Amino acid sequence: MAGSVAYFFSVYALVRQQTRLHALATDELMRDGVVAALNERLRVVRFLAEVPLLAKYFQTPQESTLYQIDGFLDEYAESDSGPVGYLLDADGVAVASSSRFAPDSVIGKRYGDAPYFQKSIKGAPTVFLSSGTSTDRPGIYISHPVTGSGGIFGVVVIRYPFTILEASWAEVPGIMAVVNPEGQIFAANRPEWVSKSLPHAVADHRQGKGAAADSGQGDEWQMVMPDGSRYGVVAFPIAGIHGLAGWRLVYLRATDAIAREVLYGLLTPVGFALIALLLLVVVGAGVLYHLANQELRRRAAAEKKVGQARMVLEEIFNITGDSIRIIDQNFTVVEANRTFAELVGLPLSAVKGKKCYEVFPGQYCGTSDCPKTRVMDHGEARVRQDVVKKNPAGQEIACLLTAMPFRDAEGRVVGILESVRDITERVASEQALEQAFAEAHKLAEEVAASRDVVQRQKAELEEAYHQLQESQAQLLQREKMASIGQLAAGVAHEINNPMGFISSNLGTMAKYTDRLSEFIAVQGQAVELCCGNTSAAATELADQRKRLKIDYILNDVGNLIKESLDGAERVRKIVQGLKSFSRLDQAEVQAADINECLESTINIVWNELKYKAEVKKEYGELPKTVCNPQQLNQVFMNLLVNAAQAIEKHGTITVKTWADPTWVYVSVSDTGSGIPKDKISRIFEPFFTTKEVGKGTGLGLSIAYDIVVKKHKGTIEVQSEEGKGSTFTLRVPLVAKVTRRVDAPSNGRT
Repeated sequence: MAGSVAYFFSVYALVRQQTRLHALATDELMRDGVVAALNERLRVVRFLAEVPLLAKYFQTPQESTLYQIDGFLDEYAESDSGPVGYLLDADGVAVASSSRFAPDSVIGKRYGDAPYFQKSIKGAPTVFLSSGTSTDRPGIYISHPVTGSGGIFGVVVIRYPFTILEASWAEVPGIMAVVNPEGQIFAANRPEWVSKSLPHAVADHRQGKGAAADSGQGDEWQMVMPDGSRYGVVAFPIAGIHGLAGWRLVYLRATDAIAREVLYGLLTPVGFALIALLLLVVVGAGVLYHLANQELRRRAAAEKKVGQARMVLEEIFNITGDSIRIIDQNFTVVEANRTFAELVGLPLSAVKGKKCYEVFPGQYCGTSDCPKTRVMDHGEARVRQDVVKKNPAGQEIACLLTAMPFRDAEGRVVGILESVRDITERVASEQALEQAFAEAHKLAEEVAASRDVVQRQKAELEEAYHQLQESQAQLLQREKMASIGQLAAGVAHEINNPMGFISSNLGTMAKYTDRLSEFIAVQGQAVELCCGNTSAAATELADQRKRLKIDYILNDVGNLIKESLDGAERVRKIVQGLKSFSRLDQAEVQAADINECLESTINIVWNELKYKAEVKKEYGELPKTVCNPQQLNQVFMNLLVNAAQAIEKHGTITVKTWADPTWVYVSVSDTGSGIPKDKISRIFEPFFTTKEVGKGTGLGLSIAYDIVVKKHKGTIEVQSEEGKGSTFTLRVPLVAKVTRRVDAPSNGRT
């Protein structure tokens, strides 16, 4: 009975151990496949992000560059298993995509809150697992920052369907699942397990309490689901992938499967024999001997099967497409497959027993990056390198090398297992692709440069056309002002002549009136002396003098003549102002008194000002300065008229002048409606006006700016507050001597 019980427990332990080893191997193999697939795609995304065209687009955005980026994303999407690639700017907005023509295109959408964007925009390449928004199918988001000399400009994202990792899970007899750090199943080969939470031990392992948490080794525990079913669990951390810290690949096998296998192991002839032995223990030693014989034969058969299995493993070891060799602690090759022998061009007998660096040396041999040193001396769980090795014939071969610890039966690391894959053709293809990309990039730069030249020439033509329009408008305005000045000069000349003899005649009339008054007074005195006050003639003369109001007339005539002379003087001042404003008979550049220029301009526009405002003059003592008085009069006229038009009913216009040793200053202030803040910066632009349509050309202040700043090398500034008024302050250089003189055009007059 004791033997039967021992047999039962040995069968159970053996089945359980085989199940455990199978789970460990399956989970580790799947984990390696997942890590390899993700690393491969991380490398591709890094390659795309390092294409110089992406950084150039963010530094100099152009449509032609964007089209090329779309082409790169299209080529990659067509070459892989249905991914979608897109480019995000620094705000997370998609500016390019391989699915830009699809109904669910990401172009224009914002992903600034996505975790993969938040990490990559800070410089970290990231792998992010998430379910899609339009479907509940899980997806893989791999992102990489786009960098340049100015820092990080954006993020490249490739979205893969999770099917790239699920393809190898279909034949797994147990449950294969990807579990997030919270212990929830993200994806599994059994759809009903998705979104389930794994109880108990997951929390402990997440906190680092597991037997090998986060060490890269498999971790095992027993789990009881809420429905009472029990499972054996093996979990491997998905290590070495930025963004997947805490994620695990988990393999679950129901414990009742182990019981079934034990039961099947008992339902054999040996099992029935042992059961019978329990009932017939008294049969004796003969029956026990017979059963022992059967057991020995069964063990022999089992050993034969083990040998056959080993032969099968050796065939698998030799038939694999990757070159494999096992290296001990002394760098000696203790085992290798036929693929490795074919790669180096030597028979297996010439490979085994030799030092690894003698048979197939590489660039890392004898350095700290040697796979054997990194695994055995530094305890790395897996080493993966792109390395160039050299075979005994001296031929260089590009290889993808993977090395991991090789353990003995007791679990001690006694060497390394090294897998080598020949990637020479792939490297050559990548180099050819990079060269093609470089040539395409160069061609695109040439096209973009040509387009930039065309755009620059177009901008220059538009600027020249705009300047021509502005010059034409200003020339027209100046011609109008010149015509007005010429007309004003002619009118002044024509008025001046009749006003001269009118003033002269009025002066003569005043003298004649004084003489007549004196004569009438003398005549009255003579009549009184001759006839007396009581005579009829004196009385008649007094009555007529009173009736005809001779005394009133004599007194009023003086007042009338005085008022007429005052009016004539006012006309003279207006004529003088017109002549001063026109300046047609003077040089273009000359020494002038700015106060006189202002006074003549105020006289000209007085009719425009007197009904709208009270004009306050605060003239300072100004030295004469060399300038163009006619042009400055035009500036003063524009400022005064604008000030009057800015006053709605009645207000005040203040004209102030002052000087310092270098500049002459003039300010014109009004109490009008003021200028809005958003329009102050544009008031000197040609054709810009704040007046109603039809009430302004928008050239007055533009011409004023041109005269003061460009022609007189001065400045003009404005301060305004809505509802309170505006102040325009201009300054012109104080020039003591005439440095340039332009003769006035001859008009036939002297």
